[in-house]
Amino acid sequence: MVPFHLLKKMWFPNRILLFMFALLFLLLSFSNNLAIGPWGAIIADRVPLRQRGLAPGFSGLFTLIGTIAGTVTASILLNKHDPLPVYNSEVVHVFLVIAIIQILFVAYTVLTVKETPLSAGAHYRIQLGSMMRNFLFKPSRYPDFSWVLLARLLMMLGVMSIASFLQYYADDVLGGPHVRTILLNTPFSGEQFVGALFMPLMFLLALPTALLAGWASDRWGRKLLVYVSGAMTTIVCLFFILAQSQYGALIAAAFFGIGSGAYMSVDYALTTDVLPPTDEAGKFMGLWSAMLILAQVIAITMSGVLLQLLHGLPNHLAYTVVFGTSIVCFALGTLVIRQVKGAR
Repeated sequence: MVPFHLLKKMWFPNRILLFMFALLFLLLSFSNNLAIGPWGAIIADRVPLRQRGLAPGFSGLFTLIGTIAGTVTASILLNKHDPLPVYNSEVVHVFLVIAIIQILFVAYTVLTVKETPLSAGAHYRIQLGSMMRNFLFKPSRYPDFSWVLLARLLMMLGVMSIASFLQYYADDVLGGPHVRTILLNTPFSGEQFVGALFMPLMFLLALPTALLAGWASDRWGRKLLVYVSGAMTTIVCLFFILAQSQYGALIAAAFFGIGSGAYMSVDYALTTDVLPPTDEAGKFMGLWSAMLILAQVIAITMSGVLLQLLHGLPNHLAYTVVFGTSIVCFALGTLVIRQVKGAR
C-alpha cells in the first residue's frame, strides 16, 4: 500500500485532503445512522412480543462486543508517538479495516435476513417533502412513545456528556507531573488510562449486564431497569466529582458499565413496547435513533462550551458543572419514564 504521506504529496494539497476527509466522514456517519432505524424496525418486526427484552439484550451485547473489538483494533494499529507520516498511514489502515468489516457484515445481513415482501399497493414514489412531513406527529396522539423519546434524549445527553470528555477529564484531573498509571506503573496518559483500564473494565461489566437486563425486563418490567440504570449512571458522576482519583475513576467505570449496559437493551425493548399501532415501525424507530444523534450534538456542544468557559476555575469546577448537568439529565430522564403508562 502506498504510504499516506506520499499519496498526499502526489495528488492532494492539504486543504483539499481535509475537505475530502470531512466529506467522507460525514458520508460514513450519515450512512451508518441511516441504517440504525431500519435495523431496529427489522428486530421489532421479526421478534415475538415475549422476547422483546431478550432480543435487544443480544443486540446490545453484540454492539458492545463490536465496540470492544474496534477499540482494541484501533489501539493496536495506532500509536500517536510514531512519526507523523507513519501515524497518518496507521489512520488509513484503521479506516480500511472499518470499510472491510462494514462491507462484509452488511452483505451478510442483506443475504441472510429475510423480510416479508411489501404488497404491490404499498410501494410509492419517494418525494422528499412528503417524506419529511411524514415524520411529524402530534405527541398527544402517541403519548407513551413521545415520553420514551424524551427520556432517551435526556438519558443519552447525560451519557454523552460523560463519554465525550472522558480522556480530557483523565488528563486534566487525574494526571499531572510524576503521576504514574495505576496497575500499569507507566507515566500517566489519559489516553492510556481510558483505553487500557477504564474502557475495558466498563465493557467487561456492560457485556453481561446488557444481556441480563433484557431478560430481567421481560419478567419484572422495563421501567424498573431504567430506574436502576439512571441510579448507576448518577453514581458515576458522583465518583467523578467527589473521588477524583484513578481508583475512584475505575469504580465509576464499573457503575458506568452496569448502567449503560442495562439501559442499552431495556431502552430498545421499552420503545418497541410502545410503538404506535401502525405499519410504520421504520419511521418511528428512525425517530428513536435520531434522539441519540441529537443527544451527541447537544452534549458535545454544551459540555465543550462549559469546559471552555469555566476551565480557569479552581478545583476542576468545570468538570463538576459538566457532570452535574449529567446528573440533572439522568434525574429528568428517570422522571419522564414514569409517565409511560403503556409498559411495565
